[in-house]
Amino acid sequence: MMTQIIIPSDCGNAPKKNFPKDFYTAWAKDDLDFCKKHLDDHIIWEIVGQNTL
Repeated sequence: MMTQIIIPSDCGNAPKKNFPKDFYTAWAKDDLDFCKKHLDDHIIWEIVGQNTL
């Protein structure tokens, strides 16, 4: 299955809106280095039905 990321056309109007786009794109591409660089060490991700990351 291919991941599709849909971004509103006004996303470029505010720089703070670019981070979620960049983060979700990195996550979809398994760019964990980017994700780790931009997340705090104290964040706990829990995926329903799977292990804690």
